[in-house]
Amino acid sequence: MSTNNNNNISNTTDGTFEKVLLVIEKNAKQWRRKNKRLAKRSAKEFEVLRQNQKQTDEQLKQTTEQLKQTDEQIKQTLKEAQELLKQFIKQSAERSKEIDERFKEMSKEADERRKQTDEQLKLAIEQVKRAGKQIGKLGNRFGSMVEYLVAPGMLKQFNEINYHFSDVIRNYKIHGENKKILAEIDVMLENDDYILCVEVKMTPEVKDIREHIERLKIVQRYFKNRRSNEKRVIGAIAGTIFSDQFKQEVIKNGLYAITPSGHTFKIDVPEGFQPQIFYGE
Repeated sequence: MSTNNNNNISNTTDGTFEKVLLVIEKNAKQWRRKNKRLAKRSAKEFEVLRQNQKQTDEQLKQTTEQLKQTDEQIKQTLKEAQELLKQFIKQSAERSKEIDERFKEMSKEADERRKQTDEQLKLAIEQVKRAGKQIGKLGNRFGSMVEYLVAPGMLKQFNEINYHFSDVIRNYKIHGENKKILAEIDVMLENDDYILCVEVKMTPEVKDIREHIERLKIVQRYFKNRRSNEKRVIGAIAGTIFSDQFKQEVIKNGLYAITPSGHTFKIDVPEGFQPQIFYGE
């Protein structure tokens, strides 16, 4: 009984072992096939990688060579740029020096011209001043000459229109405080009732009319305060160049117009003319 059991166990064990071996052998074949496929695929992928690596190495080599060439070009370009910069700086310095020297020369020339202009201007001003003084003296001489021409016949002509002046005074001056001249009358005629003040000009202007009217007010105020009288002050303007328009303006303001007539002067008295009487304010 025991012997049979042992035989059965042995037979059973041998059968199982064979099955296991078959399974293992089957799996081993599958693994070998799988590994073979994997090895083949890996070899193929490795070859692709190797080819890619080769291309990459070539590209890297080419890139390195290009970088090397570019670096050389950059170095050469920088070298040339530095040379150009040195030349530019040198030329700029030289040009700047030339400009500075030229500017100094121009400044010097400008100073010389300004000095010459100042001297010329100063000389011109002096000449104008001298000419002005000469013209002023000449004008005074003409004015004095006109006064001498007007004064002698004036007394007679005004007396012919019933004024009966007895005195003729030339260059009568009225002084105020501190001997300041308030008014100057070229020719003054006077009697018991009137004081006639004549302004004599070579070429009288409209402004001379206004100034003479103010002068007549000063005269009236002066004589009223000093002499305590009520003489009436009247005025006249005499000139060698007298337009009709200006003469009408003189008469319009109540002044006598004394105009040239041949070698002497005459008093223009329009019909109905009444001189303005001036009173001190």
